[in-house]
Amino acid sequence: MFDYYITFRSITRAQRGSRLLDSIGLHHQLLRTPKVLSAQGCGYALRLRQELGAQAVEALRQNEIGFQRVYQLDGGGQYQEIGL
Repeated sequence: MFDYYITFRSITRAQRGSRLLDSIGLHHQLLRTPKVLSAQGCGYALRLRQELGAQAVEALRQNEIGFQRVYQLDGGGQYQEIGL
């Protein structure tokens, strides 16, 4: 199973995204963005299962909660940016 990471520049936006996903029943985890994904050395991410990724991204867009990028963590521990 792959994990998706939706990254945010600020804790405020990440928290808004987290509350939204909670309200629609999408299980996720709010955490610091892994250093390898954070160009500016900071940031937050929502981590969720692959099968929830598209639904989460669509909900964030519909509710105008801006995020930076979406990454997929594969079984080998490599991150790859994906477009959803």
